[in-house]
Amino acid sequence: MIHKATLTTSAPEPGWDAKMAVKYEDNFGFWEIDCPEEHAFFEHVKSQSVRAICQRCDRLVRLMPTKTICAPCASALECGAPTSMRKYGHPAPKTASGL
Repeated sequence: MIHKATLTTSAPEPGWDAKMAVKYEDNFGFWEIDCPEEHAFFEHVKSQSVRAICQRCDRLVRLMPTKTICAPCASALECGAPTSMRKYGHPAPKTASGL
């Protein structure tokens, strides 16, 4: 399974610009992009990212060369999760073929 950045939109909250978009990429997770500068930075991050294996969850992701873990794993670590997925009792990520 290849994880790609995707564009998702939702109805804006009252008072928010209807042109704001929410995007996802593996380095920083979800982005709320509501100005050209943020969009340009998002595109720069995407252009600098290469296919890599996350050192925590072993998923194939797109990361900037200086990063070693994906955004969901970084968030999990910030919340006190174990540094290795093996501590959950799963030696490798579950895939459709491995079920």
